[in-house]
Amino acid sequence: MILFRECHDAHFLTQLHYTIPLLTVLFLLWRIAVDCQIEQVIIVNLTALRYL
Repeated sequence: MILFRECHDAHFLTQLHYTIPLLTVLFLLWRIAVDCQIEQVIIVNLTALRYL
């Protein structure tokens, strides 16, 4: 039973080891996307203001 528990923990840690970098990458990509969208919105608004 103790052996099973250790194996289970090791498996969990391995999953965590792969999951955290993946989540970090996804978060960074999401941040970049949000920043780009905000910049696009600002550019569009400035362009619209110029034509008004």
